[in-house]
Amino acid sequence: MKLNFIQSKTSPTFDMSEMGNFLFGVQQFFEDTQSIKLDDKINDLIEVKNHIYNDENIMDLRPLPECHMYYVTTGVWKADGTLLGKIEFEKNHLISKGIFSEVCFHPIDNAEIQTIYREIRNKIDRCIDFERHVIMPTIRNVEEAYLGILPCFEYLKLITDEDANLMRNLFYDNVRDFQGDNPVNKEIEETINNVNNNDKFVLLNNGVTVVAKEVRKVGTKFTIRDYQIVNGCQTSHIIHRHRDKLTNVMNLPIKIIVTRDSEVMNQITRATNRQTPVTNEAFEALEPYQKLLEEYYNNASEVRLYYERRSHQYDDMPIPKNKIISITSQIKSFLAMFLNEPHSTHRYYGELLKSKRSSLFVKEHFPSVYYTAGLAFFRLDECFKKNKIEKNIEFIDIISCCS
Repeated sequence: MKLNFIQSKTSPTFDMSEMGNFLFGVQQFFEDTQSIKLDDKINDLIEVKNHIYNDENIMDLRPLPECHMYYVTTGVWKADGTLLGKIEFEKNHLISKGIFSEVCFHPIDNAEIQTIYREIRNKIDRCIDFERHVIMPTIRNVEEAYLGILPCFEYLKLITDEDANLMRNLFYDNVRDFQGDNPVNKEIEETINNVNNNDKFVLLNNGVTVVAKEVRKVGTKFTIRDYQIVNGCQTSHIIHRHRDKLTNVMNLPIKIIVTRDSEVMNQITRATNRQTPVTNEAFEALEPYQKLLEEYYNNASEVRLYYERRSHQYDDMPIPKNKIISITSQIKSFLAMFLNEPHSTHRYYGELLKSKRSSLFVKEHFPSVYYTAGLAFFRLDECFKKNKIEKNIEFIDIISCCS
């Protein structure tokens, strides 16, 4: 049994006073006699709590209830020592009552709210017949894991919706989007199309990796919930593109990993994305701040621009190319506009990422600043294309031309 307490604020910081009031309120909830006046709704909940703890049959159940406290704000959680000390003190007070099996405090900041929102929006479950599989041994921070061979027909169930359309949101945690007709993808197509060779598909393909929040298994039937395909974006697109040519002899190597640890997921993504060459800089797309920026661009009201967190992300969408802000463009526009280093923008973006790591995509930076730099880049590009800027024009005049 879990007892959840949630306090939400729109404050840009984790306020010590407000957090203290929240922790004190939770503490008072479990006192035999409350020293402060509580409203009728809270008093009704206290009666429910008293019934649970006074009923001998219920309290004979083990383990004891868990207490989870969630303090939610649009600010940034910095793990301040004073705040941590206050939280630990109040947790120990609740633990000392001996009525909980576990007491947890969860600070939910702006980035975590974004993550929770994405997870809710992308919730999905699919059932497949995964007959040929083995269970992997116990792995730290992994609830369960399976390795096996899956018929391509079954794999299609994982990546398509009810109308047989490819579900692009499944590849959100990939390093790159579909790369089109590159040499590796052409080889995958050739294997599928060659009736004398497509039974070797399972040998010639590196396979796919699925990371899920939950898997329910009944015999060979696997129900996979809240999952991402962290490796296999290219293979998935090609299989879907040629789904009418799949045969019963075509199988795909697959790993299904159940974990809620984001760091484990990132490690898996980095390690498995090697079928086509991936530069170290490309893994920047996995960083939480990059995902935050993508969401901000998607919801900006000034001008609709598209942040290309993953390479070729918008290739198959009818979007004007000049409205797509790549990570490279973002770095160079931010560097020139806010770090006063336009002279550095000629350098390779991977080198800039490495040398300017402490100044770029910092958790405390407001996403609006990066969007502003991207918008300025877009406006300036428009000015050049429309011949509004002459070769010898002064910088101050460029601003007036683009306004």
